[in-house]
Amino acid sequence: MYTHGIFYLLLSKSQPLNMKHAETESSLTDIRLKLSVIEQTLKAIVNAKSPITGREVALAYTNCQQSTMWLGKAKGTLGIKTPYSESFNPENKIIENRSDVANISADDLILSSTEVTTYKSLRKALNEVENMISSLMHSLTDNVRFQITVTNAYTYCCNATMWLGMALNAIKTHNDAIKEMTVADPEAETDLGDKKTEGVVGADAPENTPNDAVAATTGLPVENTGETTGQQVQPAKEEGTVDTKASEAPTENN
Repeated sequence: MYTHGIFYLLLSKSQPLNMKHAETESSLTDIRLKLSVIEQTLKAIVNAKSPITGREVALAYTNCQQSTMWLGKAKGTLGIKTPYSESFNPENKIIENRSDVANISADDLILSSTEVTTYKSLRKALNEVENMISSLMHSLTDNVRFQITVTNAYTYCCNATMWLGMALNAIKTHNDAIKEMTVADPEAETDLGDKKTEGVVGADAPENTPNDAVAATTGLPVENTGETTGQQVQPAKEEGTVDTKASEAPTENN
């Protein structure tokens, strides 16, 4: 009777722990799927190779990946078998598919009307993920390895958010520099102020730049603010004017 009582007591304590593990595993999967959508969005922007925010977005993308990977390690601390067992086996060429990847289309990416609003939307989404990861830190406090992996995931998620903040700052610095140039040279503002910025996403750039690829890849529409990069443009000739250099050119009769 005494032995049976101890067995029942141990069983009653283990059941909540198993239930806690199941709930935590489910939460980890949900968070990884949310990060997957953000990661796929960042990858599309990185592939567009923005000349203004390319470095910052690439770092946000990398940190998003690292946060996802550490959440996967957190699953391992719960006793969940790795989905990449063959990755440790050099005897074959099998490469498993990534786990917890959101199956989405281009329409599901977190893209807004401009580069600026897209980055802000991504920061908002990442901040929500940060809060979800933070809530896990209060779970399984007796599991040291779990606490370490979740803390690392939280840190890298925060890094991704902050790098997108640096991307916003890069756009602002770029636009402020343009304003200073146009104020210093009013004629340049008159000549270049109406230049179209087709294919530009958020941060303004002249036509036929790598930013055209951003619009082509992400599908973001044009944000025309009337600003330019100060590119030198030759003024158009008026009708009836004569090119003096052309008139001075030698002819066969000379």
